[in-house]
Amino acid sequence: MSAAYSVNHGVVNMIKIDDTNTFYGLSSSNNDGYHPVEEELSKKTDEEPHSAAGDEVGEGEGISVPQIKTRQLKRGLSAEEGAQSIYSQNLSGCSWIESSKMKKIPKFKTKELMMGLTLGSGCFGAVYEIRGFHLTGATKRSFDRSKRDDDDEEVTPGEMESRNFIARHCYRNNGDARYAIKKLKSGILEDDSSFMNGMADLANETLYLASLQHHPNIIKLRGVAVENMFSKEYFLILDRLYDTLQVRILKWKKTKKHTKGFVRSIIKDRNGQKKRKLLEERMKYAMDLMAAIAYMHDHRIIHRDLKPDNIGFDVRNDIKVFDFGLAREMPPPKTNSPNETFKFTSAGSPRYMAPEVGLGQRHNQSCDIYSFGLVFWEMLTLKRPFKNERTMHQLKENVWNPWGRQERPSVPAKFSTSIQTILHESWNPDHRARPNAHKLLDDLTKECLKLRQDMRISHTARRSTFVMLERSSRSQEMKRRSETIKEESSSRLSVHSATNFDSTAIEDFDNVSWNTKISH
Repeated sequence: MSAAYSVNHGVVNMIKIDDTNTFYGLSSSNNDGYHPVEEELSKKTDEEPHSAAGDEVGEGEGISVPQIKTRQLKRGLSAEEGAQSIYSQNLSGCSWIESSKMKKIPKFKTKELMMGLTLGSGCFGAVYEIRGFHLTGATKRSFDRSKRDDDDEEVTPGEMESRNFIARHCYRNNGDARYAIKKLKSGILEDDSSFMNGMADLANETLYLASLQHHPNIIKLRGVAVENMFSKEYFLILDRLYDTLQVRILKWKKTKKHTKGFVRSIIKDRNGQKKRKLLEERMKYAMDLMAAIAYMHDHRIIHRDLKPDNIGFDVRNDIKVFDFGLAREMPPPKTNSPNETFKFTSAGSPRYMAPEVGLGQRHNQSCDIYSFGLVFWEMLTLKRPFKNERTMHQLKENVWNPWGRQERPSVPAKFSTSIQTILHESWNPDHRARPNAHKLLDDLTKECLKLRQDMRISHTARRSTFVMLERSSRSQEMKRRSETIKEESSSRLSVHSATNFDSTAIEDFDNVSWNTKISH
């Protein structure tokens, strides 16, 4: 078995070469019988001031990536130095995101982990299940400075307890692995550009996850490598997920087809109870997703790549936001306006990307609201947005262009007035007219309560799969951990080159994540 798990580690920068218009693109393919997860145009980038839109380059999940000389490498920096340079630029101006928050994260050596099945593979990285731990050095019972190896010099008693706890609970009651390891693939280590960008992206994700540990709908960072984060041995230990939202949408679509067929003619859906239950489920997921977004925005953090393949489900079916490789903290405000914008490079997934981002304009946290609107619409309709836009040029002209048609998905009249309003306001072309996350959270909560009065609406309870508990509550929590759900395979991707970016088919960028640098 393998779990559906999206991996978007690294960053490939698409730049003009010798002032020509040659760019590299990416495509997805359905290999080896994996589920055809219909994804999105993805676009990844490092944070960097710019003012003009331009042609971008892609990064995706595939076998190989063309070598691209980046500015850092042109300056004569090593891959490690280049990664640190990108990382430092990303953190420039941050006030809430701090490297000191990494101190509480347990550290592990590579040799202490036993990797199992591959859960997902990207252009620069891969995710594997963790089948066990063989801890070395001091243990909980023998923690003593005189008995420790030199390698254990930085391990504190609290960290050792965390390490032991994680190692003891690496399996669920049914034998499934509880954790996953995310690391760079060995195949990119020879390509300095890919290696550099992959390291920078992984380091960025580490710091943001370490700072966002206290929300139940954001994936938890459980541990990191003891090695330097710019080392080829560096890795993250995360909760294992069992579905992406994209895979779940395919399941919902399959269920919908069954209810319309022979089964429904035999088993009557009295008073629409089954239909109502499905709506309740999706509304609850949308509400929890918005709660996570509101939490990020409260700390001035923009995810910048919200899409069905970066949203997953844990063993208890709780929705989780993951892949923070493109996340950025907005600089401190210079005005009292909630609509203040900032200079960032275009980043995210073009199919779910706000117009101001796709056009290379200044933007803020409202770009996440736009992405949410499209994801929410997809959850409700089970359709992919902008399916008629075949090329990047069409997307730019018909969706992003403020003087163009500004197309948006069609909202069914059967939706409640409140839901229609949420959708239309979320993807408003004018970022200033979009509601903030807390306004949307209130609206979604009201909609959920209309459907079911007893629906749980708390977004502060930490429903961790293995959070360290007080002894009095551990037995009760362990009983809850036995719940499991089925797994599904994720799709695999391949890479190709494209010489005419605007004419490249949108489908060629689905299932990938993109990082772009705008050429001036």
